Amino acid sequence: MTFPQRLVLAGGSGFLGRAVARHFSALGWDVVTVSRSPAALPMPGRWVRWDGLRQGEWSREVDGAAAVLNLAGRTVNCRYTAQNMLDIYTSRLDTTRALGTAIQTAQTPPPVWLNSSTGTLYRDAQTPQTEAAGEIGHGFSVDVGRRWEAALMEEDLPHTRRVALRTAMVYGLGADGVMATTDSLMRLGLGGPMAGGGSTCPGFTSAIFAASLNS
Repeated sequence: MTFPQRLVLAGGSGFLGRAVARHFSALGWDVVTVSRSPAALPMPGRWVRWDGLRQGEWSREVDGAAAVLNLAGRTVNCRYTAQNMLDIYTSRLDTTRALGTAIQTAQTPPPVWLNSSTGTLYRDAQTPQTEAAGEIGHGFSVDVGRRWEAALMEEDLPHTRRVALRTAMVYGLGADGVMATTDSLMRLGLGGPMAGGGSTCPGFTSAIFAASLNS
């Protein structure tokens, strides 16, 4: 009997996680969302509770999984108070380390682990910033990103390829996405036409995780 490939989707009950769950469930994967609480909106697959810190029943889902995708992290759409900044750090670093421990102790570790990161590692520039030639910036957001990626690489995981997903804002239709904020700004007249006379909408960026799994 052949079992479907399993994707462990940590912190996956939000906008991006629901999109990923729909995609891989449609392909026949066993999608396991690991989060503190179930998604507010229906999503395919199974849900397993975790606290983002300790090992538990959720760790068993990592053992034998085909891939792990970590999207956990407190939203940065907030005022940067001392408490919010601490929560932004801990929600990213603790969850990444918890997953690293689960993978390190798994009898059959997943061959690939994709972990959220941020494009804000690079300085604000008018020229393209790439991994090969990008200029690292400075400040709170950059420090979060650098610590986040360092936590991804802490454990010795010889059988698991690790990928830091340096994304920025990802636009798309659906509840609680970035457009829930930007649409309100557009309606207040705070947007403008794009170069070439295009739409006033900021545009769309697709996060494609399948390519990373197969590359």
